[in-house]
Amino acid sequence: METPKQTVSCGVNTFPGFRSTLNIKDNCLIYCSGSSVVAQNLEDPSLTDAYRDHSAKTVCCSLSPNGQWVASADQSGILKVWALSNPNYTKLEVKIGGTARDIRWTFDSQRIVAVGESCAKVFIWDTGNSIGELSGHARNILTADFRPKRPFMIATGAEDFQVNLHSGPPFSYKTHYRNHSNFVNIVRFSPDGTRVLSCGNDKKCFVVAVESLEVESVLEGHESFIMDAVWIDESSFATCSADKSVRVWNQSGQVKVLETDEKLVGICYSGNLLGAVSSEGTIFLWEQLQDPPKVVPNNQNFVTHIAQKEDTVFTSDNSGKVIMRRNLTENSVLYKHNTQVVGICAHPSENLVASAEMGASLTICNLNSKEVTQHSLNFEPIDLCWGRELCVLGKRKLLLFNSESEVELSTECASKLAVSEEGTYIGDEQGLIHYNSTKFPKKHNSPITAMVVQGTQLVSGDSMGKIFVWETSTQEVLLSWDYHTSIVSSLSLSQGKIVSCSLDKSIILWSVDSHVPLKKLKDTHREGVLCAVVYNQNQLVSSGRDGTLKLWEVPIN
Repeated sequence: METPKQTVSCGVNTFPGFRSTLNIKDNCLIYCSGSSVVAQNLEDPSLTDAYRDHSAKTVCCSLSPNGQWVASADQSGILKVWALSNPNYTKLEVKIGGTARDIRWTFDSQRIVAVGESCAKVFIWDTGNSIGELSGHARNILTADFRPKRPFMIATGAEDFQVNLHSGPPFSYKTHYRNHSNFVNIVRFSPDGTRVLSCGNDKKCFVVAVESLEVESVLEGHESFIMDAVWIDESSFATCSADKSVRVWNQSGQVKVLETDEKLVGICYSGNLLGAVSSEGTIFLWEQLQDPPKVVPNNQNFVTHIAQKEDTVFTSDNSGKVIMRRNLTENSVLYKHNTQVVGICAHPSENLVASAEMGASLTICNLNSKEVTQHSLNFEPIDLCWGRELCVLGKRKLLLFNSESEVELSTECASKLAVSEEGTYIGDEQGLIHYNSTKFPKKHNSPITAMVVQGTQLVSGDSMGKIFVWETSTQEVLLSWDYHTSIVSSLSLSQGKIVSCSLDKSIILWSVDSHVPLKKLKDTHREGVLCAVVYNQNQLVSSGRDGTLKLWEVPIN
């Protein structure tokens, strides 16, 4: 199997209504992304590494107190313990029964607790042997924490508004208290182990003495759900909320507010660095708890579309975010749509980028001035392409943007668009290709899912994995390939070479002069490849449902 030259992960996995886990060790930020767990180097992004042995989307991760191991869980109910210094080494794999929402270690890094939906397990870190059970809750447990000293104790918070305390090992129910009036999203012991902090959807923070269960403090101030919390020192802690703010509290009620422009769902603290993650996967970092934060933007979950211009790629996702990436790792948010992006393209000669969203709007960005203009459309777009002018495709209409004219199509089920200096080509769900008022005489046997044109050569791919190369002047098929076994998701054409990618996980390099592939990259992205573009001559950039961008060396020239 080919190894990519570089792999870049997308942003933090987020889940509506639940917190997302974030860990910091020195200059390393650890979080779940796609089906991986990323260890991102904040000083040098090129040194970022990742654990990629999960087979499903990762939901939760936790760094051991000794900084050597990470425990991470995925949606299939599998928890794995692996070495931070060598992400290829898995120490333990254990079935925990459900989707974990919180994972915690004992202070000596010897025991792990994992809780969540149909999940409540306490075990030895390297054997997986059970050391008790967590009972007493009537609904799913959302959070847990170990007391950071002996005798050990576990605090749990749940959807039943209750906080339970369990003593051990072996761990068993000891007592509980019920101060909250809504879900308890987070419980954390104070660094000295004498108090428990709990926060939840009732927008309240309770600090409770462990031995007496006496409420020492009740703190309010957030305007929405409190999603996560972390202790700063013995007397102060920080919380993050869906009200887009971080609040740093002490028990007397004094507070420092750090504002952001996105809803926050996770928080962490180490040394003098406070980190928070938003529901859109953006990471905010504050040094010495001082504004302004450093912002680490990224696409959420996975990249759906890629456009390329020189050494820069532009990526979009289902959340509507468009990211500009120089050398893949230098990220900045270019702009954001309100809904899912259906296509993105760069002007062939000018410094312009355009994208369209499902919400019937078109956005154009001038890369020199960073001016962003938005234009409403009379139809829902499905694709766009830049040729002599910007063309936006709908199911039944084609917008010629510069000419300010809409053309009624001869098909009612358009699916893909390709534009050259000579004309506009439209593929549809019936497998037909339309050029002006004519149809190509031969058709695909399934819906057209990808198209690209360069000069007099048009390439089209369909949902059955079939690819045709056409001579546009005669509308005849020059070559046909059927090496893909699933949907052709993207096509790229450069210097007589064609790059195709598919949900069958493969990327294939073809020559327009040969029936045989020049190079085939197999198993490139788990769950399939979404798009691939030529980048810097003999390189490709691809994206997949595994939440990664990958850079490949291929013989294009």
